[in-house]
Amino acid sequence: MTRQLAAAAAGLIGGVVLLQLLLLVACALPAKAEMANSNSEVAGGGASSTSPVDVFPAERLESAFHCLKHHENTTLPMSESTREAFAALPHSAPSAVLGYVTPWNRDGLSRAVAMAGRMTHVSPVWYDVGKPSFAFDGAASGEDDRDGGERRVFVPVGGDHHANVTWLDELKAAHMRVVPRFQLDRWATADITNLLTPGSASGAKVVKAFIKAVTGIMAKRKAHFDGVVLEWGHLPLSTPGIRPGVVSLFVELRLALVGVLGRDPVLILVIPADVKAVGWKELQWLFDDALLDYVSVMSYDYSLRTGQPGPNAPIEWFNATLMHLTGATRTRTRSAAPPPARGTAAFVRSRVLMGVNFYGYFYRNNGQPPDAILGRDVVKTFRRELANEKRRADVEKRKPRNTPTLRWDPLTAEHSYDIPSSDGVGGEVYYPSRASLAFRLRAVMAVGAGVAIWDLGQGLPYFVGVFPPLTPPS
Repeated sequence: MTRQLAAAAAGLIGGVVLLQLLLLVACALPAKAEMANSNSEVAGGGASSTSPVDVFPAERLESAFHCLKHHENTTLPMSESTREAFAALPHSAPSAVLGYVTPWNRDGLSRAVAMAGRMTHVSPVWYDVGKPSFAFDGAASGEDDRDGGERRVFVPVGGDHHANVTWLDELKAAHMRVVPRFQLDRWATADITNLLTPGSASGAKVVKAFIKAVTGIMAKRKAHFDGVVLEWGHLPLSTPGIRPGVVSLFVELRLALVGVLGRDPVLILVIPADVKAVGWKELQWLFDDALLDYVSVMSYDYSLRTGQPGPNAPIEWFNATLMHLTGATRTRTRSAAPPPARGTAAFVRSRVLMGVNFYGYFYRNNGQPPDAILGRDVVKTFRRELANEKRRADVEKRKPRNTPTLRWDPLTAEHSYDIPSSDGVGGEVYYPSRASLAFRLRAVMAVGAGVAIWDLGQGLPYFVGVFPPLTPPS
């Protein structure tokens, strides 16, 4: 199996290299033209002392990221040069695109609306499901009814204060399905085991209390919510004996949500990108028996697991994970055929949402743990370093250089750049670019799978244009 995955991954790498060349050719000429236009505009203004560094913002950053054009209005269609750069992608769209929006990155609110027509589902990361508690006093709201004098179970849910009704209205007007994430917060292994073993008395009570807690929120927001995303950590679905409990939980949850929403809900489970924890075999019964709709794969943070500075999701690892989960031994270009029926291999492939990161990491030279870095941090760094370079160039009476210098690694299909030492500690940054996202989209679309973005507020505005329209433009 390992050799098959490696061979299949090598096949996709060949396509990655071809697309890389196309991106470089398609981008190089427009970049030079845009920079020349920017310089000529400055020179034409008669301010001979003005350096091109002064016109940094969009032009400089975009040319650094392989010159794919930055629109302040992210709802604009892709430029002609961008369309040419993406010509090697399969002529289709991902089966589904899910975007997560977190309260701590509020740019995600506007980015989600901007992706109307390019994204199918939005998941507000609002709700934390507390660990179950047991009591007899009946004082807590949301607890189960007393059953034969036995103790009651209470499962708290927090986070509804984050709900933004105006924004939810915008999403519904754009015909996107809203599926809030419910994360099991600080649940011990024993708590999750009880949840997934409904045959036991305590397990049945935990399941009942959990479903009541989730449906209570869903009933309150039923005009806006269409289903749920459930995240319970890295619990391996390959654990012996876990299957009946998982199936029972999702079947009962679906039935309860149908009663609350009055329509069939969307059920999504977050799973790790761990070939030992979940694979094709587990996905088959998740979709066929548990009637799950999608799985959202955490296919990022690769280098955090290795403990060494490096790419967030090297393309070979990303492709191998994709093929392991979809059962693919070769690429299958998705056609415009009707959606595949549940119970088929094509259905399973279409319901795997591979995670793509809109964030990166800053690895310090002193060996300290890395810091997450967002799009706004990248912009701030480029502005600061370009300003510093301008001052150095003025002192040395020379033209300023482009800095920082981005490096493209064709083996991992990711960009990186160095941050000079300002306080004695410099480092290296790995951050996604439009090119790196395009390669991952190519792999996903080639097998007919989908995408899950973590998270929309962490990226740069022009990332929106990477994702093709889900319907042909009118």
